[in-house]
Amino acid sequence: MNFSGNTHYPIIEKENIANIHFSKGEVLSSSSDMKARTLALSEACRLGNEFQGKVRIIFMTEEGVREVHTTIWNVSDESVSLKGGVFIPMHTIIFVERT
Repeated sequence: MNFSGNTHYPIIEKENIANIHFSKGEVLSSSSDMKARTLALSEACRLGNEFQGKVRIIFMTEEGVREVHTTIWNVSDESVSLKGGVFIPMHTIIFVERT
């Protein structure tokens, strides 16, 4: 997937993520990109827990690419947990950056 972190996508509020239909397949094509995503999400989780810092998460839904600006509370092998019990499946996350 060609992706530019400078591109902005339709923003969804964290509270509306529960209503999203996520992409079923892995959005990244290489294992190195997947490892980089895991590292970036782990750093974002630390940022959220220690400093309440927000990040920009770009992810794939059945309707297309979306973005959310939020704090990450936990990262597992399968998903990212946001405040309020909201989850984004790991395989749908394209990009994450500090805001």
